Amino acid sequence: GDESELKSVRAFIARGELGPFFPRYEGDYRHDKAENVALVRNYLSNVGLGKDIIPPILFQGGVAFNGGIVRAFKEELKADIIIPQHHEIMGAIGAALLVKEEIEYNESSFKGFRAIDNDYEASSFECRNCNCFCQIAQLSLDGSILASWGGLCDLWQEAVKF
Repeated sequence: GDESELKSVRAFIARGELGPFFPRYEGDYRHDKAENVALVRNYLSNVGLGKDIIPPILFQGGVAFNGGIVRAFKEELKADIIIPQHHEIMGAIGAALLVKEEIEYNESSFKGFRAIDNDYEASSFECRNCNCFCQIAQLSLDGSILASWGGLCDLWQEAVKF
């Protein structure tokens, strides 16, 4: 669509990494109100910094289940908040669509869901290339090393063959 259409729709995405900062239950809104308002103001002053947040406002993500946070956003923004059906999985759907678009233009290294049935072998050894004596872990399939890790240097990192 054109840019004017995009400007008319604004979305809040409660990112997974912010989840621990939001209350995990709705609770008594009057009791949690100060905390909810503080969290929303913090979010707006950090994630929303420099952004024009104008209606319609769409709130997606699992945090949209928290009525106290939704009410605090509504009060702080002085606007209605739209919570779409299945808001908790919209980010995952968007990520899947981006991956689908990416693999249409590039070859995927995805081995398929049956890759779990392969007979992988895990092993380890002590590297004696220097005085660190790192414990190196390796993952192999059919005698071929797929990945190595655990060293303090990147000597063994080059073995990745996914």
